[in-house]
Amino acid sequence: METITIFSQQKDVRMRLARAFIARILPLLCLLLVLVAPAAAQPAATFMWEIRKGEAILHLLGSLHMADATLYPVDPAVNRAFLDAKALAVEVDVSPDKLARVAPQMDAFTRLPDGQTLADVLSPEGAARVTAFLHAQDLPSRLMVLKPLGLMAVLTNQRMDALGYSTNYGVDEHFLRRARAAGMPIHELETLEFQLTMDQDLSPAVQEAVLMQALEEMDDVAIYTRATLDAWKRGDAAELARLTFEDRHTQPMLEPFYEILFDRRNEAMANGIARFLDRGEKVFVVVGAGHLVGERSILHFLQQRGLQCTQVPAMAPGNSSPARTAFLHLAP
Repeated sequence: METITIFSQQKDVRMRLARAFIARILPLLCLLLVLVAPAAAQPAATFMWEIRKGEAILHLLGSLHMADATLYPVDPAVNRAFLDAKALAVEVDVSPDKLARVAPQMDAFTRLPDGQTLADVLSPEGAARVTAFLHAQDLPSRLMVLKPLGLMAVLTNQRMDALGYSTNYGVDEHFLRRARAAGMPIHELETLEFQLTMDQDLSPAVQEAVLMQALEEMDDVAIYTRATLDAWKRGDAAELARLTFEDRHTQPMLEPFYEILFDRRNEAMANGIARFLDRGEKVFVVVGAGHLVGERSILHFLQQRGLQCTQVPAMAPGNSSPARTAFLHLAP
């Protein structure tokens, strides 16, 4: 039977899918799971923390992986911390050569085995809902050969693109470009392969539940994304935590998703960040903003190790607030 091919074989198209899925869409998956209202105005800080162990200091910045030009220029405090660093650390380095290496494998990472469609892995009700959604959006039915989270990645990327958001404006991409131009060493806290295979630890039922919830909230992406950008600009970690984790408390079926996408990774990334401090390395660290909020955030695990985590006040005119230490809702 001839293998079904969804995407063009052209290298640039595969690299675009890789860029959308790797370290860009995965951190956004849970962010589609909430309906939000505009947040109340409050004084702004940066979405960056100073992490200290004795005399050793590094800076940890939360990133929005898809954004728009309104995030720039970055606050002078953030820019100064980056210029003062000797190396950059990110979740994964999505340099063109690295994307080119993984792009040929994207079919295996995002597609169901040959001969299968979502009708074979979803419940009848779930498959019917996906089919109806694709039809309503005038999208090709051949997308049904994608895995549940692979389909979510494609649909999310299309919706974000249509709204004018792009990985080109992503905070991590911004600093990766600057680091590469300056010849700055780039460290990775995770690997491309790890991020692409996270769904393997989720049961089919959980994957279906996540996909169904995302489809339900797809029309709210514009509201959610604007609220997220606004919270990031204010340095409002409490609001971003609410946006990210509201469904975790109301939909128990989604708990394994949050546990795998956040909790496990947050602890592992915190360990990697702590090692930079142990070695006295002056590193500017950029990770998805959702990893810096909530009860089991990277900050939580760093504080468990006895490290001091202080939110950095903004320097731009009209964007200043006192530094806040351990103000998040941290687990005891």
